[in-house]
Amino acid sequence: MRIYLHHMRQMPLGGRTGYCARGARAFAEHYGLDWDDFCKHGIEAEVLLATGDYQAEQVVEFARQQEGGQ
Repeated sequence: MRIYLHHMRQMPLGGRTGYCARGARAFAEHYGLDWDDFCKHGIEAEVLLATGDYQAEQVVEFARQQEGGQ
């Protein structure tokens, strides 16, 4: 399953909606992910999960729910 920027931007976060692009870009840079490629093509859920990051896990779970539990 691919995770796209719209998943990050739409995810509910305790009273507000989604991550800002700046925060998502900082996350990508921190983990050495190609930001431009992510914006254009998304990223495999397994790549995000491999970071071991709690926020990445939450985004993947949200995307799965949005896409019908794949």
